[in-house]
Amino acid sequence: MVATQCIEAGVDLDFPTVYRALAPLESIIQAAGRCNRNGDKPDGRVVVFLPDEKRLYPPGGYYEHGAKCVQVLLSRHPIDCNDLEHIREYYELLYSYGDGDLQKLQDALQNEQFDKVEASYKLIDKKGVQVIVPYEGQAELYDRIKAEYDAAGLTGRLIHLARLVTVSCLDERSVRLNCEPLLFRSPEMSDRGETGYYLLGSGRFYKKDLGLYFGDAEDNLYIL
Repeated sequence: MVATQCIEAGVDLDFPTVYRALAPLESIIQAAGRCNRNGDKPDGRVVVFLPDEKRLYPPGGYYEHGAKCVQVLLSRHPIDCNDLEHIREYYELLYSYGDGDLQKLQDALQNEQFDKVEASYKLIDKKGVQVIVPYEGQAELYDRIKAEYDAAGLTGRLIHLARLVTVSCLDERSVRLNCEPLLFRSPEMSDRGETGYYLLGSGRFYKKDLGLYFGDAEDNLYIL
């Protein structure tokens, strides 16, 4: 059987041998759960292999980092997925090994600097920015969001509230030229730098039939 990562989700399948592409240890352990699952065989075998592809994972993300930590651990000794000491060693590597970005993430979490947490913790590279628009039929919600932002700045609650009228846009240049950048203003959050959220101040660039539209180019069309 050949499967995607869905095999990690507790699927009730049982094989004498499992081959798993290099991944973070927790994913390998999940896949290993499909090997001799019921314990009715003398033994089972889990083989972790490194695929030929040059780029296996999104660069700089958690998945790539976890896989590299498994490689470091394997360079020291074989890994026993049932050995809690090996699992502990893996997580110590995971949260301490690297170029300092993980330490920045840990410090931001400990100090409850959630804007820095958002900037430091990325599973994949961000694409585009988020624009809050005057979506038809949601004028009251749009006005409420604008009033709350004017009073307190950008907050997690406001982002959650605005999800129904927020559209993702890849045309960052047009967004910066025509939209208001939204900033954190609370004492524990920095008001410097971009948050990735913007407010479309009028309906000029938002149309009922086209959505968010800054020009005639087809790739500038973003329908909510």
